[in-house]
Amino acid sequence: MSKNRIRFTPLPVRNVGLLPIEIKPPLDRVVVMDRVSMALLFTAILPNGGLVNRIVPMQYAQNPNLVVIGFDDDGEYNAAIMDARQAQLVDANAQGA
Repeated sequence: MSKNRIRFTPLPVRNVGLLPIEIKPPLDRVVVMDRVSMALLFTAILPNGGLVNRIVPMQYAQNPNLVVIGFDDDGEYNAAIMDARQAQLVDANAQGA
């Protein structure tokens, strides 16, 4: 009787940036932009628990080139800005991306 062997080949490392953002009231929405080109990367609405985790290209884990702007929907408060944010370098395979 022959034994069938299954070989598992590990996936190559795929480095990306992970940007965790904690959104607390009175903020309701955030916008994330590249601070050099001013290109919009993504927007997010306040989730239950207030934590947004987004995968961004690896270049944002190598340099602090992100701007995060938080807004409240009522317009009662000024926008909150976090400048020169840097993502964490992670393996996308481990993050389920």
